[in-house]
Order: sequence, then structure tokens, then C-alpha cells
Amino acid sequence: MKVDVVSRECVKPLSPTPSHLKRFGLSLLDQLQPQWLYGTIVLFYAPTPSRSVDEKLGILQKSLSEALVLFYPFAGRVVDAITIECNDEGAFLVTGYADVFLHDGFLRSPDADSLNMLIPMIDPTTADLARTCLLIVQATVFRCGGMAIAICTSHKLVDGSSACAFVKTWSALALASANCDLIGQSDKIIPQFLGGSLIPPKIDMPTNFMVRTTINPRGEKCITKRFVFDGSRIASLKEKFLPRIVSKVEVVQALILKSAILVVSRSEPEYPQRPRTSVVSQTINLRKRMEPPLGEDTIGNHFWMDTVCLGEGGFELAELVEKIREGNQRFYKETAGQIKGEEAFSVIRGLLREREETLRRNEEVGRAVDVYRFTSLSKFPFYGIDFGWGRAEWVTSPSNFEKLFVLVDARGGEGVEAWMTLKEREMAMLEKEEEFLAYAKLNPDLTSGRHSRM
Repeated sequence: MKVDVVSRECVKPLSPTPSHLKRFGLSLLDQLQPQWLYGTIVLFYAPTPSRSVDEKLGILQKSLSEALVLFYPFAGRVVDAITIECNDEGAFLVTGYADVFLHDGFLRSPDADSLNMLIPMIDPTTADLARTCLLIVQATVFRCGGMAIAICTSHKLVDGSSACAFVKTWSALALASANCDLIGQSDKIIPQFLGGSLIPPKIDMPTNFMVRTTINPRGEKCITKRFVFDGSRIASLKEKFLPRIVSKVEVVQALILKSAILVVSRSEPEYPQRPRTSVVSQTINLRKRMEPPLGEDTIGNHFWMDTVCLGEGGFELAELVEKIREGNQRFYKETAGQIKGEEAFSVIRGLLREREETLRRNEEVGRAVDVYRFTSLSKFPFYGIDFGWGRAEWVTSPSNFEKLFVLVDARGGEGVEAWMTLKEREMAMLEKEEEFLAYAKLNPDLTSGRHSRM
């Protein structure tokens, strides 16, 4: 597949940001995030003959300008580690055209390399031009008139919940514009920007504060593949846990983790002589854990990557779920509520030192440490996003980092889609693991039931 980019432009807010909001102070959790790290959501839409491509692109641009009035920091620029200048320079909007049909071409085998062509920050030219932007969007039009909308948000300010709030508001404004009335306006979210008022930043933050606990970019010999766990297979997998009640994300995460630990260990040249310690890290939304709880309209980084040390060896599925649950509950009870106010820095410093100590202790005795990172966008209502030409047909969020597993609701809502990034030799072994493949389908076709050229 080839994508021809025909325009790159900055979309400014429809009205200027008031002078008293021109400087936005970030929180400590924002401060910890690098500006270069972007979260990505890609939404796919079938062609709709009732609206031309130019009309759709016009609606997207106009409504984006309107949404930026409400989400004004998204149109600003990062000044330093703790400040955004809300100067209305705008969000970056890219328009491209793909030389394939959506259904008869792209969705038959949506591999990671093709998907990356739809993501603006993967393109070197766009990445260079938009490197200071907090929000970058690419609208890619397929030969049939179908469209992919990729939304990249900088983790300097935006977590998954914040991204969802923005997209819901943007689409509500687009729907109202497309229908020339107020339909959809009720779905827009009035964002709450707390910034550093709840969790103040640390002015003299040490440069090595995050030490080795940050995420590592994907290595040269890594490969990313998409696996889908449909609802019936997840239901079958849940039967292994009865009478314990588990969620679909828990069982899928446990199966991925068990399989990944197995193939990573066996793929190493020193296996089985050198012992290995497995650590799992997963995104925790802190909003409901705060006292008092924060609403989903609270914009910013209100999450933490909770880490649970699993120890050495292979694990059964139920054991993995129990270990992760115990670690999460301990974090909820002992730590989550303390990440606020002036004491937040010392709490976070303690968590990071604990992670570093785990690495150091294992290295001293010759153990390798494997960190498996999970992030889940399950339950976020991205499939309901309608810009005025129907709901999204497919929503996805690819992984681009080693040992990162991104979980998204599959089409229909019952299943789970996972983008998994491993070293090539590890992935080759995973594709032969019988227990894993009994529940996971490798990159299944997304065009079942369609016969027309789209």
C-alpha cells in the first residue's frame, strides 16, 4: 500500500484563548511524561455516497477548530517540562490518499507496516514538522471513499481517558455541523483542566528521575502482530477460572503473559541455565482512586503504570491473575490515594526506587529481568464515534515498543484485539504455541460478509 500525503497544515482554534488561560501549568504526572511519546487511536469508516470526500474533510477541519476552543492546551506548545503556552498555534492535520480499497484491500490483512502508513508521527516529514504539536491527526482517504482517521496525542498532557474525551467532543461537534443542527451537541464534553493544582510539579526534578523504568523503544529485530480473541473463545477460556469471576481483559492478559514468558525464556541462548524474573506493568486509571474521585472529563495524565514482580519460572493462568490482582489491590489500598498534593513526589519516588531496586537485586545474582507492559483501551466507547457519516467500522491502537501489548475491544464488543510486539525469534515461537493459538487468531480478515468493492 502507498499513501500520498497531499496536505499538512495547522488548524487553529475557532476563537482565541483568553489571556488569563495563556499559560497552563502541568502536573507532576504530566512532568514525568516525555513529549515525544504519542498515544494513537485509528478509526476506520466505510464510504458513504451521500457525502463527498471533500465535504467530509471540510467537516473534520471545521469541527476540529471548534473542539480546540474547549481543549485549548491541545493547540498550544510545550515551553518546558512543566508549562504549556496556549498560543493557539494549532493542531497538525494531515490529509492523505491510499491507493487501495478499504475492504477489498486494506482490511483483508491489516498488518502493522500498512497501518503505520496511516499514522502521522510515523512519517519522518510529518514528525519533523509537527514535533512540537500536542495533537496530530491524519485523515487518509481510500480509493472507495472510505476513510481512516488517526489521532496522535502527546503523553505530555494526554492519557487514554483524555484522548477519548477529546474524540467524543470533536465527533459531537462534527455531527452537529454535518447535520446543520444541534444533534450530537449533547455528547460533547466540557473538559476540566486541573493541571498542577491537584498534583504540583517538582521544579528541581532530577534529570535521571525515571531511571530505567521508562518504556524502551522497539528494537531493530522486533516485530508487531495483531491477534484477536473472539467472544466465544474468551468464554471458553473463562471456564478455566470457575468459580472465580474474571473479566475478558484479565483472561486475555493472563494468556498473553503466560505465552510471552514461555517464548521469551526459551528463545534466549542461555536457556534454561540463566534464571529470569518476570515483571508485569499495566496502566491504572487513577481518576476513580482519588479522594474525592475525578470525573472522566478531567483532562491530563491521571494514570500510573503499576508494576508487579511475578518472580521466576512458568505460571498457570489462574496464578497470574491472582498475582496481578493482589498487586493491584495493594496499590489501590496503600498508594493510589496518596498520589496527590505535595506528598505525591515522595510517593512516586518511592515507587520508582522500588522498581530500580528490583532490577538491581536481580542483576547482582545474574538474573535477567523481563518487563511486560500492558495498556488497555477496552470499554472506551470509540466504536460509537460518529463524525456525521456513521459509526466507526474498526478501531485499533497499534503497539510500537518491545514487550508492549495493547488491548482494544474487537468489533462487536465481545472479543479483544491485541497488538503484540516481540523479538522476531520470540514471535516465531509464539505462532507455534498450541495453547495460545487455541484462543487467539492471527490477524483475521475484517471483511467477512462483504462482497462489493470498497
